[in-house]
Amino acid sequence: LKNTFSFGFENKIYTSQHIGDLENYENMEFLERALNHFKNIFNFESQIICYDLHPDYFSSKYAQSLNGKKIGIQHHHAHISSCMIDNLLENRKIIGVAFDGTGYGTDGKIWGGEFLICDYENFERIAHLEYIPLIGGEMAIKEVWRMGAVYLFHTFGEDFLDIDIEFTSKIDRKKWKMFENMVKKKINVHYTSSMGRLFDAVSSICGIRNVISYEGQAAIELEMKIDENFDGFYKFEIYKSKKPYVVSVKKMIRGIVDDIKNGKDIGKISAKFHNTISKIIVEVCKIIRDEKGLNEVALSGGVFQNIHLLEKTCRDLQKEGFIYYTHKSIPPNDGGISVGQVIIGGFKCV
Repeated sequence: LKNTFSFGFENKIYTSQHIGDLENYENMEFLERALNHFKNIFNFESQIICYDLHPDYFSSKYAQSLNGKKIGIQHHHAHISSCMIDNLLENRKIIGVAFDGTGYGTDGKIWGGEFLICDYENFERIAHLEYIPLIGGEMAIKEVWRMGAVYLFHTFGEDFLDIDIEFTSKIDRKKWKMFENMVKKKINVHYTSSMGRLFDAVSSICGIRNVISYEGQAAIELEMKIDENFDGFYKFEIYKSKKPYVVSVKKMIRGIVDDIKNGKDIGKISAKFHNTISKIIVEVCKIIRDEKGLNEVALSGGVFQNIHLLEKTCRDLQKEGFIYYTHKSIPPNDGGISVGQVIIGGFKCV
């Protein structure tokens, strides 16, 4: 939805205007016209062409049709690199926390709750949010109640519909049975570690939003409910038996359900949830620091457009002695991805 393209030569990077959603045919044509316009103005032909690893993105298919050396760039590596260059960092390894809705992973799954060690050339995935089924692909992003149901199913098992809260009472039993069979038989089901989808799930479980009419609506409305004077948080687990480490939020989901059943104010539940995500970030970063000796953290991805989460995380990181970096001029969402791609591509070809 936020596509741009960037190109670099000498010591400069130029980024296009907002292109928009490339599922729209007119925007596909606009991308091609805009790119040709830039080529004419600056009198250049691309030698190195970088693209997102997602095989279904129009931008990736278009990039691979062009002449030049092609380099596929992992989505979240590009996010962190864009934040690093936005802060004019030299090429060195730092901790990258990339939280967003969708990014194609090197394992073929949908990433989005990622802890990386990055420089401008390479990255290592150190930890991530646990994988959850994404039922029906893109429809799960629009009908966010599906994510709420999946997280409850993942946490409580098949009996989650017996939980006495408003959210479960509104679920169509026949439709869910069909979805449950899809999960068991792995029919039209992808797996995601997306932090954006977790925000959707919690928003729906809390009775705030079940179906969205614009991108990020469920998460935005959940943020708007925050009681900023409440500093509690939920329990969670970090499994370290093998790498990448896995962050499990089953205990958090149980805590949210218990709070709803006990009539706790939604503002306090929202605050506890946001505080928990910040605490997860800090705890995982502390593990990485202990193991790798890294003390710098870059925060990127669309989830960090959530001002409360961003500010809370920065305060908590600073309290633990971390040096943190956030975006200044380059957008933290996918509007800044192309900048990160250019940087990575340049370093890979030096």
